[in-house]
Amino acid sequence: MPNLIPVDARNVTVIPNALTGLPIRSLTSRFLPVLMLLLLGWSGSDDGMAYAGGTAEVIAQRGRSAAVASMLETMAASPEVFDDGSYQATLGTFAGKAAGRDEGVQVAYFQACAALFDGVARQPELAGRMSQLLLGASGNVQAYLRLTPAGQAERLAAIGVLFESVARQPEMAGTLTDDASLFCGTIDDFSPLTPVGKVARMQAVGLLFTAIARQPESAGQLTDLALAYLGAADTARQAKSEVQAARFAAIGVLCEAVARQPAMAAELLAVARQFCGPARAADQRSAEAMAAYMRAVGAMLEAVARNPEAGDLVTTAFAELSGGPFAAAINMPAARGAAYETLGTLTRAVARNPEQKATLDALFTSYTGCAIQPASQD
Repeated sequence: MPNLIPVDARNVTVIPNALTGLPIRSLTSRFLPVLMLLLLGWSGSDDGMAYAGGTAEVIAQRGRSAAVASMLETMAASPEVFDDGSYQATLGTFAGKAAGRDEGVQVAYFQACAALFDGVARQPELAGRMSQLLLGASGNVQAYLRLTPAGQAERLAAIGVLFESVARQPEMAGTLTDDASLFCGTIDDFSPLTPVGKVARMQAVGLLFTAIARQPESAGQLTDLALAYLGAADTARQAKSEVQAARFAAIGVLCEAVARQPAMAAELLAVARQFCGPARAADQRSAEAMAAYMRAVGAMLEAVARNPEAGDLVTTAFAELSGGPFAAAINMPAARGAAYETLGTLTRAVARNPEQKATLDALFTSYTGCAIQPASQD
């Protein structure tokens, strides 16, 4: 998966949440699919999050947990650096449960969890040492049961990395699952998600689709993990507009997954029903959601261009999960602007597969409501 933002082990990259406006410092952001970020209208920033105040122990723990995340990344890339254990000894031990209630500590801790999952997949022989490093310096999930919205989002981002790691190293699934239980806890360990958490959950669902497409043989295991750590879709309550938007973004990632693994289309659609829930008429009343829908149309077009033979599977999945086309959406300024963005995506799709131009143009017009105009004769 492409590395969107270079992540230096000495400098944690900052990624803002484009839907909520809440900046989230996250090493795990580099694991989000390019498609998901584009669908959500993401743009990069170098602005950081400052966590003011706190006791001396809490302030120290913020730095300690951030260091653990960097150390785990470095251990996976250059394990020989850690042969003598001197850096671990210098780092010290976890400050205790009181520190786990601090937002900055929570964010850094779950970044470290993501780095652990990624490191175990990359260096399976170091799994035990990595786990012990995180446990000694940052504790386990029992210290992090009272999560802030940013803490919820980082936990769910780490679960997305868990899915990718299981897909990359299926033989380490048992170890990864044990680590996830110890460090992240299941969905039952936490109170209902805030809107920020629900957006992060949908981003993790997109990573679930990508992981299943990457490792179809692990689909059942990945689905079980998602049930345990994300929970099924909440169909009892109407989602807020930013969550609706994140859901459409996940549907766009689903289209890409189906194009990559058409033999898994039925399984992927079943998983999407379980974790995205059904389309709702109320979705089309939100300008924010309709803008995300238009971007998801672009993802669908690129998926069809990638694998025309899977075109019917892609469009069937998109139509069911999105509920589109939405005739009135084009009248919303935000949705119209996103539709024009998708027109740009259409040109890339046609350039990729010129033989599919007529089909792609028709799909664009049908699902956006923006008709392709004849060329000017002037």
